[in-house]
Amino acid sequence: MSNQDSLKEEYKIIQEKIDKIGDFKFKIRGWYISIQSAVIVALATGKIEMPILIILLMISIILLFQLLEKEQEEISRALGERAKIVEKMIIGIVSGDSPKIAIAIRNRKRIHFRESLNSFYIFQYLIILLVVGFYYCHN
Repeated sequence: MSNQDSLKEEYKIIQEKIDKIGDFKFKIRGWYISIQSAVIVALATGKIEMPILIILLMISIILLFQLLEKEQEEISRALGERAKIVEKMIIGIVSGDSPKIAIAIRNRKRIHFRESLNSFYIFQYLIILLVVGFYYCHN
């Protein structure tokens, strides 16, 4: 396999991984909305009480999903940077070795909680606050 062929193969693998990461974001948000909806319906119908455990569980799930999503975004960003380099190598602007997908992923930026906040997760925290407030006002 020539260097050009291996570069094209690496580029194809990177693009497939980036696409899968995009799908992951929607799956994880769908999972969370399903869990949150089930908890809200159970609370509204009186199937479960509102112990502090449920609140902590919901916050823990939000945090977990939020950090998983951010980690995937960082991997996607690192892969996107590598894809730019591979594109330049394919057209001959820069020289270099191939493949380096693992190196690109390993060298990604580390995740911090503050950076992982986005409007979707802020909205989820607000929903929990509203549910807790509604529950305690009506009980």
